Amino acid sequence: MPKTDFQRVFRIPPSLADRYHRCSRSAALAPPFRPTEASERGERLHRVLEYSVKGTLAGRCPDFNVLLRMAGIQPASDEAETAETTLNMTYAWLDSVAATPIASEQYVATPPRTLFGQQGLAVELAGRLDLVARDLQTYYVVDLKTGSAVPSAEELAAQPSATIYTLLTWHAWRDAERVIVAQLYPAQQQIVSVELDDTQIEAGRAAVRRIVGLLAEDSAAQVATPGGYCAWCSVRQGCPAYRSDDLDDQLF
Repeated sequence: MPKTDFQRVFRIPPSLADRYHRCSRSAALAPPFRPTEASERGERLHRVLEYSVKGTLAGRCPDFNVLLRMAGIQPASDEAETAETTLNMTYAWLDSVAATPIASEQYVATPPRTLFGQQGLAVELAGRLDLVARDLQTYYVVDLKTGSAVPSAEELAAQPSATIYTLLTWHAWRDAERVIVAQLYPAQQQIVSVELDDTQIEAGRAAVRRIVGLLAEDSAAQVATPGGYCAWCSVRQGCPAYRSDDLDDQLF
């Protein structure tokens, strides 16, 4: 069915799905994104990985200092050290699983699909894959992270983004028999990876359906979920899930 047959199409990228899954109120009421020093550092780090992989795919082995210059990173800096750690971790992990890079920063989107069988309402999964590698019919999707909270494998499997990355990989590479989703944390020098089973994939699909349902009803801002992230939520004041006893605990 052509996209124009839908009255409303909700495009759900992995990061958006995780934010709404964590707390839809926080995601719906968050102020518009504005670049920060931390986000710009993250963008430069992504560019280093992208340029390195694409250079390798083109049959070149780019000099590290050239990569830094292309990404806008000063040599002999903490940021340069993080970039070097990122590349070393990435290629060492790929060697350990005998996987060969095939794409970097590749945008993938699925066609819109009807949601809940409701006419005129559809969901479209879309995302940019930081790194894709393969070993025969096993595909590895690496998501480069610059945050500080490293999840366990169980927590990663419960994130809707893991399901979305799996489905996007199946959509883009039809010969994929297995998909391993990994998150790489260079600052902590940790890599977390998981292969979702059918039950976990269905749970991820259900999470996406719930998010789209809230967005379609314009009710996302009314559903709050308390958690450790409340401490840094920008819209926690006045939130019913941000309990008064939590505030009391922080006073002393």
